[in-house]
Order: sequence, then C-alpha cells, then structure tokens
Amino acid sequence: MSRPLLEDLTPQQAEAVTHAGGPLLVLAGAGAGKTRVLCNRLAWLVNEGADPAEILALTFSAKAAAELRERAEAMIPGSHETLRVTTFHSYALDLVRTLGTDRDLAPVLQPAGTEERVLVLLDRLADLHLVDREHDLRTNPVQVVRGFVDRIDRCRDERVDPRRYESWAQAALDGARSSRDAADARREVEFARVFRLHDEWLSEVGLEDFGRQITRAIDLVAEHADLLDIARSRARHVLVDEFQDTNHAQAELLYMVSARSDSLVVVGDDDQGIYRFRGASAKNMADFRLKFPEAPVVRLELNHRST
Repeated sequence: MSRPLLEDLTPQQAEAVTHAGGPLLVLAGAGAGKTRVLCNRLAWLVNEGADPAEILALTFSAKAAAELRERAEAMIPGSHETLRVTTFHSYALDLVRTLGTDRDLAPVLQPAGTEERVLVLLDRLADLHLVDREHDLRTNPVQVVRGFVDRIDRCRDERVDPRRYESWAQAALDGARSSRDAADARREVEFARVFRLHDEWLSEVGLEDFGRQITRAIDLVAEHADLLDIARSRARHVLVDEFQDTNHAQAELLYMVSARSDSLVVVGDDDQGIYRFRGASAKNMADFRLKFPEAPVVRLELNHRST
C-alpha cells in the first residue's frame, strides 16, 4: 500500500518519507516539495501500521495545518478523526485543557491577541505607575503599552517569567554602582512589574497570551510526570514543519513530548527564515544537530516550483 506514496518522489524525498525511526533533519528551501514530503510521511506512517492517535504533526499557522491535514487525509483510508495536525499553540492549549483542567491543575484561559492585551493594560494604565518622563504617555500611550507587550512576548519565547525577571531586575538595582546603572535598573524593575501585572490582569478576565500557552503546557508536564507520560504516549511519531521558525519555548515543549518518540522528523530551511514568527531563530536548527549528532540530514534541493 505504501508504494504509490513514493511514486514521482526524488530519492531524497523518498528517504525522508520512509525514515525508519529516530530523529531526522530535513533541509528544504522554497519549492523543494517539503509539504508533499510531510503529507506522504503522514500517510506512509499510517499505512505502515502506526496508530493515527499516536501521530503528532506541528505547523505554524492554522491555514498550513488545515492544508496538510486535508492532503494527508486524501491519502489515508478509513477514519482520520484521531490524526493530529495542529499548530504549536493549539497543541499546547489542548495539553493544558485535556490533561490539566480535568484534574483542576490548570484554569481554563482563552488566548488573547496583541491588541486585546494592549487594551487590558490601557484600561488600567494608571495602576501600572509608570514614570511619565520615561515614556510618551500623554501623546502615545498605545505605542508605549504595545512596546511592553512586545517585550513580554520576547521574554515568553525565551522562557523568562515575571518572577524570574523581577528577581534579576531587583538584583541589578541592588548592585548598581553608578547613577546611570541605577536608572537602567529602575527601568527594568518597572518592566518586571508591568510583566507581572499583565499576567495577573489577563488571568482575572480569563485570558492568556499565546506565549504563555506554551509555557503553561511545559510547566504542567514538567511538574506532573504522569501527565508527561500521557503526552508522550500520544506522540510516538512527530513531524514539525518550518522548524527554523521555532523559538526556545516551543523547542523545549517539542523535545519534552518527543523524548520517547519512535521518530522525530523536523523540516526547516537553514538558509533563511522567510516567515519569522516573533522570537523564532534558526539557532534551533543548529541546536537540533548538537542534540542529535547522529541524526541523518536529508537536503531537498530540487525546486519543483521552477520545473
């Protein structure tokens, strides 16, 4: 049944599709046929006997996930309901809801976009106690608040939480050796306070930012080994698209749930990050090779869009 899935593939594409097990890095630039490889890989796994409920495919947009799922389902006979093709954030949210909420380990929070978070902070701007001379609060408070939100996102991507930032900022202030150092440290203390209040106020109205979805999922499975075992049992075969655009937190979650996977196939472009998702960095491509030095690397070089 798997033979038709290999028809018209290049040798490199076929190698990626039929990867037997363990980690695999697939390097693919634009038009190299990576989507086809991912679709055929999903179908090949099922045709070879893998349980669809134990396959996890992660992408970076709902549109890409829907396209990948639709194309893969067309190749797979029978029911596809348990096949999971989703985004990192949706996967993290599902982990918290299905594993944590049922045991009262995590509250149910809805994802909030940038503008919604900006409005929450603006609504209580006075309670932030910002130093007016340090910010353009009178003429452009929206820009000021959006700047804070952007910094919070970068912290989240690097797994820095408000408590950790507050501790670092206060230590910097306590150890300041000049008036300039003290002024810089006070700005960091101020941001740490905004960071903490941002999380508290969002939680009060049942919201959380997308980055916190990832970190909450990490914290949940890190603190509860039985839940991590469940998550791993549902991720025996893992595929990741646009791996060069993963940030530190997303990569940490990926490595946690795939630690016992039979196969981990990541596809990325090591030349350029065309769609850079906030804190995304091609550094994770290099880190993958360091983490799995024996992992084979397949490079898809034939540009199907130009032939």
